[in-house]
Parts: sequence; structure tokens; C-alpha cells
Amino acid sequence: HLQSKQEDQAELIFNKMQSKQRKLQQKHGYYLSRVWYHLGEIKTSKLEHQEALNNFLESEKAAKGKVLSTDKKLDLWLKIARSHQNLNQLDEAMLMLSKVINEFVSSDLRIDAMYLRALIYEQQGKKEFAIKQLESTSKKTGEWAAKAQDKLRQDYGFQ
Repeated sequence: HLQSKQEDQAELIFNKMQSKQRKLQQKHGYYLSRVWYHLGEIKTSKLEHQEALNNFLESEKAAKGKVLSTDKKLDLWLKIARSHQNLNQLDEAMLMLSKVINEFVSSDLRIDAMYLRALIYEQQGKKEFAIKQLESTSKKTGEWAAKAQDKLRQDYGFQ
């Protein structure tokens, strides 16, 4: 249903799955975490940011232990950060982004977090911090590094 863009149908199924997990008193596990995650994505697409954040936080709780791969965990933390940003809870977003960036793994998601942190610095009016973060991001490789380079050129006149 998600792949077919039938979010309402997917949401019904995920809610049933979550309800069954609650009846079984299961609070942790991969599938429960993913159900909460997908519900969060659906709420994000509906611009219901507080509900999305609540679902992503439930996904994180359900993932206690090592049930998620590193990339799935970093992706979840980015979703939490973006939800905080959408709710204008910028300090909380920054804390979550720092968590992603400070994770000692090789992942493009860390570079994504660095770029997002620069954007939040801009939102906060911290231009110098934004520039430093963009410069740091631009030294990496991949899509987010290229976006950082473009932003430095377009918005700040860097060559």
C-alpha cells in the first residue's frame, strides 16, 4: 500500500498491527519499531508533525537493543530531527542531529545530518555556524556535499 501511495490503507493495516502488538504486550522488536516508523512517515506526509514525532519516538523505544541496522537507526534519528525542525523545536533537532553525526560509522546519512544542521543554524540566525557547517559538509563526498558546495556558492558567494 505504501509503494502504491495508498497511505490511508497502509495506515489502517499498521494500526491493526500495532494494536495486536499492544494486546500481546510486546513493547520491543524490529517489526514493532518499523510499524511505528511507517506510521510516522504517513503522518509526516499528512503534515501532522506532532503525531509523526510521537510515532518516530515510539519507533525508537521499540528498537531498544540492536534490532535496527545502523542505517535504519540513523535514518530514524534523522526523521526525529526533521520532525522537531518542522515543529520549530530547533534545539531538540540539533541534539538529534549531533547524535547522528557523532555516530562512528561510514554513512551518507551522517553527511545528510551535517547539511540539515547547517540549515537549522540558518533558521536560528547563526550564519557563521551555518557557513562552518556547510564548509565541513562540502569537504565530504556525495549528494549532500555537492548540495553544501552549491549552497555556499549561491547563498554566501563562495567560489
